[in-house]
Amino acid sequence: MASENYCEVRTTQGIFRDWSMVSVSWGIETDWVRQFQFQLAEPDDRMRVLRPGARCDIALAGQVAVSQGVVRVRQVGFDARRHGIQVAGLGRPGVLTQSSFEPKQGVFRGYSFESIAKSVLQRYGLKFRLDSVPDAASIPYRGVAVMHGETPFSFLERLARQRGIWLRTEADGTVVGGVPEGGSTVTLEEGVNILGGTLYEEDPGVGEIVFRSQQPGSDSLFGKPASEISAETKIGSGTGRRIGLAEEPAGQRELQARADMEAAATLAENLRVVITHQGWLKPGTGALWNLLDPVTVKSRTLFGSDNAVSLRAWSVTCSQSSDAPGTTTTVEMVSSALFGQRYPDATKSDDFYSPKASPAVPEAET
Repeated sequence: MASENYCEVRTTQGIFRDWSMVSVSWGIETDWVRQFQFQLAEPDDRMRVLRPGARCDIALAGQVAVSQGVVRVRQVGFDARRHGIQVAGLGRPGVLTQSSFEPKQGVFRGYSFESIAKSVLQRYGLKFRLDSVPDAASIPYRGVAVMHGETPFSFLERLARQRGIWLRTEADGTVVGGVPEGGSTVTLEEGVNILGGTLYEEDPGVGEIVFRSQQPGSDSLFGKPASEISAETKIGSGTGRRIGLAEEPAGQRELQARADMEAAATLAENLRVVITHQGWLKPGTGALWNLLDPVTVKSRTLFGSDNAVSLRAWSVTCSQSSDAPGTTTTVEMVSSALFGQRYPDATKSDDFYSPKASPAVPEAET
C-alpha cells in the first residue's frame, strides 16, 4: 500500500515520487481543469521523459487524482550550488481550454445542454455526465453557435450559465454538470483537525439582480411578451440593482434560470471559507476530496460561535513541501445555501451569515 505521504507521477518509463514540492488542484468554474506542478531538487536523468506533451497519471496517497494528465511546462535551472527541475501540466480536459472550437463545427438547434455537451466532448475523447438535473437543464436551446476564437470550455460554460449548471471534472477527465445528491458530510473542527483557516465575507452591494431578453416573434407571440422578457431575484438588503442581458434569446423560464445562476455565482463570491488540514485524504475517510462535497465546519475563531456551519467544497489544493507543515490539503468552500440547502439539518439556523437569494420571478412592471 502506498504511503499517505507519497505523490506518485506514473509514466510508461517508471514512477517518480521523490519531490521537494508538490501541488495538485481542482475546482469549480475557471479552475475546473485539474492542474499539477512538481519540483525536484536533485538531478534525475529519468526525468527527461516528463517533457511537454508527455502523458502521466498522478496518484496522491495511492489514489489517482489526475488520469492521463499532459505535461505543459518543463523548466531546468542550475548554478554552482543548486540545481532543480520543475514540471507543470493539466488534466485531460486541458485541451478544452487551449484550442479554439471551429464555428462551423457547432451550430445546435433544439438540443438540450446534455446533448450538446456530449457532442462537443466526444470530439476530444471525453465523456459528460449530468448530476441531479437542474430544473432548466432539459430546456432545448433555440439555436446556439460557437463564436470565433471561443474555446470548447468557454462555449460549454456559456451555455451552462444559461441553464443554472455548475461544471467540474473528475480524475479521469469526465466533465460533470450539476450538483451531486447526498454524500457523507466531513467535519472540520478548530482544535481537532484544522491547521489554519480564513474567512472572507462581503455584502453583495445590490438587493436585486435583473436579467432581460427578447425572443423571435410569431403569429402567436408578439409585442411585449416577445420583446420585453425579464426576470429578477432578490439577494440582499441593498437597494441597488444589477441588470444583465441574456447571452442568447430566452423565454421566461430560461431567463429565470439565468437570473438564479447569476445570483448564486454572486453569493459564491461573497462568502468563502478556506481551511487547511493535514494529509491529502478527507479527515475520517480514506478518500480524496470531491468537489461540492458537503462539509461541516466548527470554528469559533472564524464564525464567532461554536455552532456548525454547512458548506460545500469549491476548490481543492493538495500540497507537499520539504518545509513545514509538509503534506496538507487546502479546501475552499462556499455556503450550501447556493445549492438549495441552507442549514445542516435543513430547518435549524446555523447562527451565521448564510447567503441566500429568492427564486427568480418575472420582473414586475414599473
